[in-house]
Amino acid sequence: MANDNFALVPFVIQEILKNAYKYEEKTESIEEEIELTKLFPFKISVQQGRNTLVVYKEAEAEEGRKGHLGFHINPYAFDSGDEKDLFRYLRDVLDKNETVKDVYFTGARVCADPNRTDFYFEYWSPEQKRIARYFPDFLIEPTKRFIVVEAKGSDEKSEYETNKKSYKGKIENLTNEILAKEIGFNEFQSVNKNFEYHIIFDASLQREQLKLRNMIEESK
Repeated sequence: MANDNFALVPFVIQEILKNAYKYEEKTESIEEEIELTKLFPFKISVQQGRNTLVVYKEAEAEEGRKGHLGFHINPYAFDSGDEKDLFRYLRDVLDKNETVKDVYFTGARVCADPNRTDFYFEYWSPEQKRIARYFPDFLIEPTKRFIVVEAKGSDEKSEYETNKKSYKGKIENLTNEILAKEIGFNEFQSVNKNFEYHIIFDASLQREQLKLRNMIEESK
């Protein structure tokens, strides 16, 4: 049968190994301290026409946006206006609340490098057809939990929701990168219970910002 149908070969091999070897499954949890910033300062390159997405702490203070939250590196080079607007909003409303320790922007292309940060997760990428690294946009640190936030544009919402409805837990059903990253994070979250995950579409809209703020308030 295997000669006639090569698709059966992996199953034959699996049965042989199952009978030839005895396997023991062992799960071990190891606590590690990660670095949000490694080898800083590092060179930041900005694409032409994206200078408005580079935000310096000093410039923010000069424009009246002061506060102790954010800027674990300086400057922040955002990838979109949604990310920049959301950061400014969170820095303003959460700075007045002493129960939030800090807000970190961790998703910029300039930071998406394991040589520069330990804060990333692995996931199956349907675009690349392999295991890839995911660097989330924001890490918010209330007193008791960590909240990971991904900011996306409204044009990406429909495809994400469509794939989420059709996804049946198999890789072949996974076609959307945003959903794939969420699933990858869920695997991390299964052994790190003090993390929450939220995707914010239309992050520049006030109602979405307020919704996220309420989530943070409930997580203290």
